Amino acid sequence: MGKTNLGTSIQTEAGTLAMFHSVKKDEPSKNVILEIYQDEAAYQTHINAPHFKQFIEVAKTAVTGRKVEPLDSQILLEKQPLATFENGDYLINLAEVSVNPTQNEDFKAIVLDEMKQSMAKENGVILMYAATRKDLPN
Repeated sequence: MGKTNLGTSIQTEAGTLAMFHSVKKDEPSKNVILEIYQDEAAYQTHINAPHFKQFIEVAKTAVTGRKVEPLDSQILLEKQPLATFENGDYLINLAEVSVNPTQNEDFKAIVLDEMKQSMAKENGVILMYAATRKDLPN
């Protein structure tokens, strides 16, 4: 049902820009889902869609815990148009760092430059996203 929700969302909701699902290697029962919407209206369209409501019904018994962390996007880089990749042997890393508030802008500039260079020069890098937590921007 989750795969159907993600696929249908990408195909039918213009404001749903990306959806990714992965499982934590060291905790196979923990799923990580990244959703990117054009704006709040697009998110509202998604959560009111029939396929999402069907997913929620299944999730009521299948999901044992849920934590949502709203993010502010800093940069979203992709080499390929959005596509479906299933069960790929991809290396996916999620890095969370804390930055000294007095050095936040310098750190941001360095990271964004590094990400752009990686996307341009490294064939195996297909996407990179950077975001800050709304409740903790540093």
